[in-house]
Amino acid sequence: MVSSLYCLTGVSHIGTKCTVRQPPPPGNLQRQKKLLKKLITMPLKLTLKPQEKVIIGGAVVKNGASTSHFTIENNVPVLRQADILTEAEATTPCRRIYLALQLMYIDEDNCAVTLPIFSALVDELLEAVPSMKELISKTNQYTLNKEYYQALKQAKKLIAYEEELLINVSKSC
Repeated sequence: MVSSLYCLTGVSHIGTKCTVRQPPPPGNLQRQKKLLKKLITMPLKLTLKPQEKVIIGGAVVKNGASTSHFTIENNVPVLRQADILTEAEATTPCRRIYLALQLMYIDEDNCAVTLPIFSALVDELLEAVPSMKELISKTNQYTLNKEYYQALKQAKKLIAYEEELLINVSKSC
């Protein structure tokens, strides 16, 4: 129902009448934009290769022997196999940060458990590698805004930077 949402212009349409509303307080505008984004979702078309895995809404789905095409019509967390990091693969500080973010994205209900772990990992990394401050700051901001998929994308940049640092260290030894 349009009357319960604020338009960015401050005007909402109820039936044929037009009423002017007070704009929402600044802190609420961001929350309302997120709510609107969740309400208006575009279907996501996926094509899975044979034997490819994907996480959809917390469930791990493995494709069969042939290519599959399907559409997800509601707003759920989706991670393709290329973006999934297992616990065994989380062998470096940045990979452990990515794993924590992945868990928050997949299971938002348990963020209260995972967020302190994420924060401790970030603090450790910043202490060890201060040059990562800018990348970590962006990741942290997405996390604080509960934009976990964006945080995951940013964490991939952390992992790439970490790998670059490790390569440079091994070359200098």
